[in-house]
Amino acid sequence: MKKTIMLFFFLQASILFSAAEQITEKNWRNHPSIVEVRNIFTEIEDNLKNGKIKKQNEINRENENGNTRNIFFFTDKEENIRKCIVETGSDDSAYVISHYYDNDLTLRFVFVQAGAVNGASAEYRIYFDKDGKRIWNNMQYKSKENYSFPSEWPDAQILFNPMSETAVD
Repeated sequence: MKKTIMLFFFLQASILFSAAEQITEKNWRNHPSIVEVRNIFTEIEDNLKNGKIKKQNEINRENENGNTRNIFFFTDKEENIRKCIVETGSDDSAYVISHYYDNDLTLRFVFVQAGAVNGASAEYRIYFDKDGKRIWNNMQYKSKENYSFPSEWPDAQILFNPMSETAVD
């Protein structure tokens, strides 16, 4: 019995220690904090496929430069926003920014697909902890062509709160 209890506490301590371990280029894919976010993403996408999360409304805006911004909201049965997609761009580039929120309505993951008229394309993956703090970024060019995409996606273009004035203005 004592061995079982000791083993239990050892396993719990190991899990806590590995979650506290710094996320690095070498361990990020399997780091417990990233796996947790990936599970939230998978849950939301699965619930979209089986109809438990549905598209509720859409906001279309045009700014002073004539660029459009479309925002799509996806909610669960309690009408909590679980996913929000922002489509935006300019004359030479376009972006689809998908935001994923956990059950506490905290932003946990952002996936950005970027494209430019010269054929350049890139993807960004941004992970957040349960407090909404950025814990990992990953940016990859998906084409041979380059473009002046930012190396790190700016916080100003992330909807931490999709019902904020930033989202609806």
